Amino acid sequence: MSRASVFPAPPQNTEWIVTPKSNAGVVINEATAMNISVVLACVRAICEPIGFLPWETDSPELDRLINSRPNPYISGISFREYLTKDALLHGAGYAEIVPGPIGVELYVIPSTRIRPMVDVITGERYYEVEEQEGLPVRWSWDRVFVLPGLCYDGTSGQGVLRLARESMGLTLASERYGQKWFGSGSQPGGVISGPGVLTPEQRQNLRRTWQEAHNNTDAPHAVALLELGFEYKNAHFSLEDLQFLGLRQFQVHEIARFFNVPPYRVGSLENAAFANVEQASRDFVAYGLTSWLRRWRSAYLALYPATSTLKYDTDELVRGDFNSRMTGYKIAHEQGFINAHYVQSEESWPKSPDGDKYYSLAYMAKTDAVTNKTDAGDNAKN
Repeated sequence: MSRASVFPAPPQNTEWIVTPKSNAGVVINEATAMNISVVLACVRAICEPIGFLPWETDSPELDRLINSRPNPYISGISFREYLTKDALLHGAGYAEIVPGPIGVELYVIPSTRIRPMVDVITGERYYEVEEQEGLPVRWSWDRVFVLPGLCYDGTSGQGVLRLARESMGLTLASERYGQKWFGSGSQPGGVISGPGVLTPEQRQNLRRTWQEAHNNTDAPHAVALLELGFEYKNAHFSLEDLQFLGLRQFQVHEIARFFNVPPYRVGSLENAAFANVEQASRDFVAYGLTSWLRRWRSAYLALYPATSTLKYDTDELVRGDFNSRMTGYKIAHEQGFINAHYVQSEESWPKSPDGDKYYSLAYMAKTDAVTNKTDAGDNAKN
């Protein structure tokens, strides 16, 4: 059996994970949560930079796992995105460590099919894994590559799906309510009352004709026609009464806080301006992404502890605007810290002749150097 088939992709229905319902009455698991736009945006805001940021290492084996392919079926970028997603949502990302023909290979294990365990008698730690046959199998602790998320006890991580279940449930419930509202032609539920008593057949006919006329999104707000003294009474609140739009907007910020993602990263720009977005981007890298990058660094070093160099580069995410970069280059160049080739390399510009030379302003040179140069110039004139 090939390693790619040990953990097949989960089925497409939403009930493949048994998850308690939220108090809003909806089931929250990975499949349902990722249908919420702000959850998907938060996951992408963290996972995609973790995947594409460049890494540098002096270990050829580790360089293959990071920058090439951890196994023949997946790229290093997709591998980091997948495990980071699992660590975010479920508390930890897992992969099986398998010796391969060219070195160690890493194969993704869905977080819903593995859990850390502790033998209560011996104190030994191990993993209980559900393989393809569906039966739990005991794996040794050193057989699994782990990317931990928020962890309280050093063993089991706390995923956002568990911590934010009620908030996500409210968001999904409000979304479904809005769908049903517009699906009924924006007409709230109500009661039709009239004189006399209707037979069961008359009640059924009245209900059917009313729904056929008004549960139609192609003709919302159609005029109701009531006969024989019948009267319609609204029995529900309107969307304005429920502050529907305000609730939807608040839930964007609420869920973003669970992921530690600034609202502008998920498209909420109500209080954003160009200046504070640039600073917020630096804060997001410093306090939102750096912790995940260091988790990845620790996980890689646990696999190859003899590695002396392993660095990640976040410069692409914190680059300033063009005017700020040019001002910084100008100051550094005039002080002799950098040369023209450095600037051209950073900006992907073609190299200029003599760009490898360093220059500095005269007033920043040593006093004796300036004096000697001035004396030499005066002697040349004489």
